Amino acid sequence: MDAATRLFYERGIARTGIDLIIDEAGIAKASLYNSFSSKNDLVATYLEVVRDKWMAQVAVHSDRHGLRVATLFDVLAESVDSGRFHGCPFLNALTEMPDDPGVIREVAAYRNQVRHLFSQFLEMSVSRGVEDNIVDTLALVHDGAYMACKAQRSSRPAQLASLLAQEIVDNPSTERSR
Repeated sequence: MDAATRLFYERGIARTGIDLIIDEAGIAKASLYNSFSSKNDLVATYLEVVRDKWMAQVAVHSDRHGLRVATLFDVLAESVDSGRFHGCPFLNALTEMPDDPGVIREVAAYRNQVRHLFSQFLEMSVSRGVEDNIVDTLALVHDGAYMACKAQRSSRPAQLASLLAQEIVDNPSTERSR
């Protein structure tokens, strides 16, 4: 799984064949297919592993700094600054495999976690309809930050998106929330 995770993220799913994964992992093809019925099954598991690792990063960051709107953007900036950043693995997978049920399921699970984390930042005084719109807006800003970080090869978009997200949370105007 480690080899598949690294290769899918660094090279892309389409450019990573099963034979390369087997060679990198040093396993037999039969061993791989004993655990995964297909490459698509392996990709879905890869996304689940990545989501779990991402949530662990968020938890570590939250333990250190508290859970705040900047948390997801700080984790993104740290990922970019690591020198091993290749964009959002979920958006990348969805781009490569838009109709795969496993990819769709894992992307939805990730997006639900993002939305849940953002919803924790909002005050209870915000009405439910407005809160949903703000959470959707914050998720959109988060997606955009990933794409901009990838395009610019810089963590600056994550930092700017963090400021924008905080502004949205601090000033949840009804005009913006419609």
